[in-house]
Amino acid sequence: MINSERRRNVAQAKLANLVKSRDSQTDETGRFVYTDLIDELQTQIERYDAIRSGICRTFAVESMDDLGPALVSARLARGITQRELADELGIREQNIQRDEDREYEAAGIAKLAEVLDALGYEFFGTVRPRVTQPSSPPTAGVGSSSTSNVLTANILRPPAPYGIRFIHLSGHMPIDVAGVSNPIDTGPAWIAEELS
Repeated sequence: MINSERRRNVAQAKLANLVKSRDSQTDETGRFVYTDLIDELQTQIERYDAIRSGICRTFAVESMDDLGPALVSARLARGITQRELADELGIREQNIQRDEDREYEAAGIAKLAEVLDALGYEFFGTVRPRVTQPSSPPTAGVGSSSTSNVLTANILRPPAPYGIRFIHLSGHMPIDVAGVSNPIDTGPAWIAEELS
């Protein structure tokens, strides 16, 4: 992931070299391999440019693996440098560099919440089973309904000051933080949304 202007410039130079190498290939397989690499790098550069210009400000998080890149993207969209984020959090810039290089893989929930808060973003998410729901509704747990495959849940707001709100996006009607529930389905997963 490109997370700075310096890395964007390096990627742009690498792209030019890949294009030259592709154009010098005589066999179709070699050209195909280079074309794939070129397409991937162009996509990364275009994504970085869209984020930095403010065109892209909301980032989908479909799994925990997507959360780190979404945090980096949120910082870029805000126009905040790693140093400015570190100052806001009261930590060293090297800590932010390391976390971003590792895509926040080792960060705990509290740290992720602090970063989201410092960036002025909030996180909407869904916690759901990896397997298909049984054909009859559950009788134990956070709640149940008489309608098949429907589970209700009360979702609690985390303690301040983190400003995280978890919402299940079930079709067009979410479960909100007050515990109003809707059917669980396979709708969109997790979204980091900008605070207004």
